[in-house]
Amino acid sequence: MRSSGTDLPPFVVRAALPHDAPALAGLIDDLNRFVGAGTGAMSAQKLVRDGMGPQKRFSLLVAEMQDRLVGYAAWHEAYETEHGGAGIFLIDLFVVADMRRRGVARALMAGVAAAGSDIGAVFMSWTSIPSNAGAHAAYHALGAVAEPMIVHHLSGPSLSALADQGAAHRAPRHKEKG
Repeated sequence: MRSSGTDLPPFVVRAALPHDAPALAGLIDDLNRFVGAGTGAMSAQKLVRDGMGPQKRFSLLVAEMQDRLVGYAAWHEAYETEHGGAGIFLIDLFVVADMRRRGVARALMAGVAAAGSDIGAVFMSWTSIPSNAGAHAAYHALGAVAEPMIVHHLSGPSLSALADQGAAHRAPRHKEKG
């Protein structure tokens, strides 16, 4: 359990569970609204399947206070040739407005860092929107270094068209000698 540092009840950071999925989907929509992105793409069913199921593609921590989810972190394993090793890419970090500046985001990030340490991660990376100065200051206080990068994104028809081009150039598979 973790104290919120105020007269508020303490919060706890724990792994997300299937019964959290509907509330988590709502928090994800809240984050997407905050950054000006679309909402509704992540459903409770997708969260359970892809974030909690037997073939999960990412991991989730939640911050909970008195049976209310007040934040979450989503991440996946990554690899960087720059670092020559495995690491963690933090997909999302979100804390509800009334719980910000109370240590919740730091506790979630610490939980993700601990999960990375458990797998031998040598780095942790994430992105943030340029206008979120409060988050940038908090990340700097953790010791994070901002890298001047532009994130590029393909989805939908553009991704499909590029994948089709890649498939056209794929070498045939050869049987391994055994």
